[in-house]
Amino acid sequence: MKFQVHFFGKPSELQEIYHLASAIRACWGAEGHRDLVAQYFYDQIHPLGLKPNLVTFSNLAGAQWEAPVESILATYRQMQKFQLKPNEVFAEIYLLSVLQKPYGTLWETWHSSAEGRRAPPALEP
Repeated sequence: MKFQVHFFGKPSELQEIYHLASAIRACWGAEGHRDLVAQYFYDQIHPLGLKPNLVTFSNLAGAQWEAPVESILATYRQMQKFQLKPNEVFAEIYLLSVLQKPYGTLWETWHSSAEGRRAPPALEP
């Protein structure tokens, strides 16, 4: 089954954060570029005057299991900007998305970044 963005209606009709979180979660079962469609829904949050929560970020991280590592790390940084602390659900989904990458991908990306001197976000306390 191919995922179609118009299935959920216009972004202006998604007026509650839980509507967008559900739309992002629906991307998990989509074929193709699920991470890009999930990111599209996430990008609608600010223009609608909504604030993402842990459910939103957990769903976004889950939709990114085939995305580049940089996208998953960016999700974690965005969550930190909203001063949200990961709970067990987010941590499990985040780690599964990060660790499903081909061997070496995470560490090559991390060490080539400016932040490579710090512990990866998955390991920070």
